[in-house]
Amino acid sequence: MPNLIENGEIVTKAEYLIMPSSIGVLLSTLLFFYFNRETRCNAFRWLHKHLHMPVGKPTLNYQRNISTIVAMETGYIIWFFYLFLLIIYDKQILGDDHWAMYPILFTMIVWAIYLLNRLRKYSRLASAFRYGIPTAIVTWNTIEILGRWNIFTEVWIEPQKYTVHVLVILAAFITVAVIFALYPSADKPEDETDAKPLPAE
Repeated sequence: MPNLIENGEIVTKAEYLIMPSSIGVLLSTLLFFYFNRETRCNAFRWLHKHLHMPVGKPTLNYQRNISTIVAMETGYIIWFFYLFLLIIYDKQILGDDHWAMYPILFTMIVWAIYLLNRLRKYSRLASAFRYGIPTAIVTWNTIEILGRWNIFTEVWIEPQKYTVHVLVILAAFITVAVIFALYPSADKPEDETDAKPLPAE
């Protein structure tokens, strides 16, 4: 599959053009997690409640593997939004210059502000870090769209030209690693949070 080229420039590489074909796998596997009674996903639980689709009570004293769940959540959220952006970038559907991109960008900004405000209420490091992952991904969608419009120079495409920026990012990763290495273990289970629950919870 060739790259998508517009005005002599590559706007989407071939490997990204292949990704939309995985939407069937994404949706079919999400059904398993959606109907899993052990789920504590706020979005799934909200849908269970408002679509009147109870999946049963969670197993008593069931201990979940939080690291596995966070890894899978991260993968699925990134996967979903990659597909979402690639689909709306398709000129047969919308295209990055379509007027509908402006309300989409506005929605992403509002959603990101809401999530960041909610993240601010977390006091436990592990819970905040876990909630911060989807918050960062949703927030990043605004960067992706603005970058698509060439509003700014994307540092990550030519990192050799932006040494200071790269060093700051590296320092941030090292700082987070050190904090987690020195942070004492919590008394509560890792999947509990300090933030006030949403009405749907």
